[in-house]
Amino acid sequence: MRIRFLTALILAAPLASLHAQIDPATIPKRPALPVDRDSNSASDYFYFGGSVLGKTPERAAAAFYWASRLDPTWADPFYGRYVALLLAQPEMVLTGYLTRRPGTLRDPIVRRIDSLAYQALLRNPFVDRRFDGVLLEEWLFRETGGTVRLPDLAASNPRFAGWLAYANGRFQEATAFYATALARGRKDPTLHLQRALPFVALGLMDSARSAVQTALTLLRGSDTAQALYAYESYPFAEYSVGVLFENGNQRDSAQAAYERALLDDLTFFPAHRRLARIRLAAHDTAGAMAEYTRAAETGPPDAGGLFELAVLLASTGHTDSAVTLLRHATEDEPWFARPHALLGLIYERSGFRPEASDQYRSFLRLAPRSMATEIQAVSRRLAALSDSSASPRTKRLDRDEVAPGAIQGRPGITARSPDPSHRPGRLASADSAPHLVRDHPHANQRARMALTLTNIPAIMRSHSWGNGARLMDIWFDRTSAVAPAYGPPETATIRMDTWVLTFPRAKVVYDQLITDRIWANPAGQREVGAMLKRKSLLSAGRTFGNLSLPVQNQDADYVNFRVVSFGATDLDDMSAALGNFTYRVLVAGSVAAGPGGAGFQVTVTEIGVYVRDSYDFNGDQFLGFWDDSDNAVSMVNPLSGTSVSNSDFRAWRTANGKGGDYMVLSDVKRTVLRTPDVFVVR
Repeated sequence: MRIRFLTALILAAPLASLHAQIDPATIPKRPALPVDRDSNSASDYFYFGGSVLGKTPERAAAAFYWASRLDPTWADPFYGRYVALLLAQPEMVLTGYLTRRPGTLRDPIVRRIDSLAYQALLRNPFVDRRFDGVLLEEWLFRETGGTVRLPDLAASNPRFAGWLAYANGRFQEATAFYATALARGRKDPTLHLQRALPFVALGLMDSARSAVQTALTLLRGSDTAQALYAYESYPFAEYSVGVLFENGNQRDSAQAAYERALLDDLTFFPAHRRLARIRLAAHDTAGAMAEYTRAAETGPPDAGGLFELAVLLASTGHTDSAVTLLRHATEDEPWFARPHALLGLIYERSGFRPEASDQYRSFLRLAPRSMATEIQAVSRRLAALSDSSASPRTKRLDRDEVAPGAIQGRPGITARSPDPSHRPGRLASADSAPHLVRDHPHANQRARMALTLTNIPAIMRSHSWGNGARLMDIWFDRTSAVAPAYGPPETATIRMDTWVLTFPRAKVVYDQLITDRIWANPAGQREVGAMLKRKSLLSAGRTFGNLSLPVQNQDADYVNFRVVSFGATDLDDMSAALGNFTYRVLVAGSVAAGPGGAGFQVTVTEIGVYVRDSYDFNGDQFLGFWDDSDNAVSMVNPLSGTSVSNSDFRAWRTANGKGGDYMVLSDVKRTVLRTPDVFVVR
């Protein structure tokens, strides 16, 4: 009864998404993408929006709108549309917003635009905000006619310089500028919150948490009036701390932070949702359901939230309610692909093959090319269903059938046909469909015993994830070793040119670090100087850097780094092998006497970039759903197989006395600089 109450409660509320509140006549037309782009890809619309943001903000807003429709769980398109719509406002409105004029902030149109930023921040408190640079550059041009530019303002203001460095992607430099600004105004909580953003971009989660927690302490000790924006509040700051802890796999600390947020505001529904995820990871299904119920009572759902809850319900055996929510999600967000795949799988395993085929076809029509693994798996299932269409288990529901317990409608939604999974006797016997054991309320516990962990490399190879399989085989074969007490590094598998840089997300970060010349920015220069001093090379006439040495012999000499991340749809060999990883930068060159005898002039003539990653299973990281009977794998679909997490590998190591953590190092990609970088080290 509690599950059905929760489902009914969610579906009785109006959808939170702005999409449902907009008259269809005002929905922007989809912008035409370049011919090599994917019109099903939220990422392609998002990056297109970013490319036209400064010139045609209306087109950018339309592109961001469609990105958010294609993936309503992604924060960045909401923030991009917020910036684009502000840019499209008259100069007086934009100035009033940026200078926080109360009258402008109360304007209904401005409040609707501002709500997009709030939606983005609720999804990700540390959403990339570099579009702010385009916003302020354009505003400054309007205000001054181009006579003043952002670097002019940054020259004498370290706080603004830090913000500008962040907006330009120079994250290490941004943290240094913010440190200078804090020396002048340590009691400004907003400054600490701003400093957390480049820390997050650099992957320095401990530093980011420290910055947010300092801001929170200052906020609580302040006697100033209530913040103008909802996201400048105690609950939101505590929520942000919790997200950082959760991303760092510190689940207990994250839970405590979310609970503190709710002590300040029990209606802060994102904290309830996050707590539900933590309780589910701890196998506390009842606690997770209780938190989702509170979230439904205190905040309106959106299609992304409906999908997330449906995944939880399906993974705990409540397929009736899961299907109801998935159907509502597909109707409220008809361009969202992922619910269709899960619906199809539930229908298939419930014996309703025509309905399963319909959902699989919808998924294939909507899925972006980046979901190639899921597309292949769904295509195989659809083909198998077509081959067995004459089976006596095949059944299609009549459109006027009324299933017991089916929800016939809710405000703003027309009544729908009943749900196949609500029909009595819908499940085949376990003998005829052994996978249906996962639809049982204790499915997780049963399924966890079904997968042979050492078969995961074979599953990877079936998807052509050769490097991921090789690195896992190495871990299984090594004697027991627990990070940071690593075994010998692995240097023979990962290659920069022939593998790493063939993945677009890795190539983008590499190209940007080359463009930014991060070895010669202020942070890089400091590290070069420290490295030369440590090696007693900071003297005139010396040379440094031998990039032909084995990479493990050079690792201690890196001078800067960049982080490459992956998302739930990035299921490929790179995510299987490395997940999130780091580029490190090495330098080679010479030292001469500084001008006028002051310090030393360092000339960097060559740089090297390599991958460094820790192959370990520390923490509580979730690693996806895996099935060695059909080689299925998914990061989001619990019916794809057995849930696997880091703890499973640690348990295997304890039981078998093998399983050795190690560092992964690639070869060094060397680049001779056409224009050497020259700077003075004192």
